[in-house]
Amino acid sequence: MRAATARAIVSAGLHPSLSVHHRSGGSALALADDLMEPFRPAIDLITRRLCPEGFAKALA
Repeated sequence: MRAATARAIVSAGLHPSLSVHHRSGGSALALADDLMEPFRPAIDLITRRLCPEGFAKALA
């Protein structure tokens, strides 16, 4: 997801390491992180519904 977002950023002519909220600190994908951040609560909710017992039990 992050790589696909970064590809879209580059194809739009933007630089993926320039960001507003995330410090690049070695991350070349900081802008991708910024753009995905608003979707995090929805993804967390979907993940919790798909795996209600939590990741520890699901991965065990």
